[in-house]
Order: sequence, then structure tokens, then C-alpha cells
Amino acid sequence: MKDRTPPRPLVPLVDFYNAVSIKHCVTAGAFDLADLEGRGAPLELRMTRQGDTFRALGTSEDAAPVSLGVGELAYAQGSVVLTRQLAWRQSVEGLVTEHTTRAVFVSEILADEDEGQEGAKALAQQVARDLEEGLVSMFQAQVTATIVGGVEGKLSVDLV
Repeated sequence: MKDRTPPRPLVPLVDFYNAVSIKHCVTAGAFDLADLEGRGAPLELRMTRQGDTFRALGTSEDAAPVSLGVGELAYAQGSVVLTRQLAWRQSVEGLVTEHTTRAVFVSEILADEDEGQEGAKALAQQVARDLEEGLVSMFQAQVTATIVGGVEGKLSVDLV
């Protein structure tokens, strides 16, 4: 940081899953279920396709979404892209806020050459355990954790 000021706290829930992400050196994110459920389409991890749009976090509420090119790894719901470049760029859609009461958390864990699939599975279980324990102890949340492994091509989860 150039000005040496500490980073500002985000939303406590966002700060929490960012801490889990940093602890395990994996991506972690969340989407507000109330926002996503009204759209009627599954949450997907897939490559972008023709017609997909994105409204970046930090743009004005009345800003028009931008059209995306084909072939970028993204979380999407229908033609609305929720995160670009896997989970690096966040959209205003599905955004977790201080008003979020129900969320779906995601984390991508890839097998490396040394640890293989078993190492990735063990890491996924530890990340899920840390998310679950923290959500229960810090937020008094009711948690259901699901680990999906060996996904190739596209991951689709119905939110209803």
C-alpha cells in the first residue's frame, strides 16, 4: 500500500471468507442467495459464451452491463456473469452485503503434482470445515456443506 493505511474492513462475512481464503491459499467467495434465487437459473462455473453480460463492482447502479467475449472462466447465472476471471472480478449481481442473511460459498481447489487428488480432497475438506465452523461460531449460521470433486467442463447448481 502506497499510503500505508490499513485496508478498510469489508462486510464481516466477506472479511471472514477472505481470511479462510488467505489461510489456505485458495479462492473463496460467496453470493447472496436472495438475489440469485429470483432469477430462476442455476449457478454455473463455466466458460463465458456469446450474449453474457457483466456489471462490475464499483460501477454506478444505472450503468449498463458490458458484453463479454467467449471463453473466459466465470461464475454465471443464465447470461449474467457474477464473477469474471474465475473469481477475481466481482459483479454487483449476487453481491454479499451487510444485509445478506443467506449465502452460497464457493472455493476452487486444484490438485497439484505433489499432492494429487487426495491432497486436493483433504484441502477441500479443511476449507469446508473452517468455513462451517467459522460460520457457526461467528455468525450463528446453519450450514450445509457440499464438496464437489472431479468436475470437468461445467458445474451447475440449482438454487431452488
